[in-house]
Amino acid sequence: VVMSFVYYYPFIYLAFLRPHVEHCGKVDGNNRTNLCIDSIKSNLGLTFIIHLGTVVGRMCFELARKWWAERSERLMLEKSGRRSNKYTDVEDESKRQAYEGDTAYYLSVNDSAWSRG
Repeated sequence: VVMSFVYYYPFIYLAFLRPHVEHCGKVDGNNRTNLCIDSIKSNLGLTFIIHLGTVVGRMCFELARKWWAERSERLMLEKSGRRSNKYTDVEDESKRQAYEGDTAYYLSVNDSAWSRG
């Protein structure tokens, strides 16, 4: 609830409160341009770009971290004289970082989707 408020408050303010508080409409001759809508569009675009950059950045970081860990382990095995085989899918999955999300919620949604089918 708190995160929803923090995340959506700027958009709610711009859409519903700012026209009454700051009178952000502007008259240009016969045309009335609404600066509130322009600011919502720019803030929404900026939020999307920042979110996309964050997601891509985290994904690249995790891929680089995984590559580095595999490289380090392969070099260690080569130095000790053992050969380094490719990982099976199960071994690869066991070396991944633990999921930090709410697995109980994910599993309940997944179970309810399968029970409907």
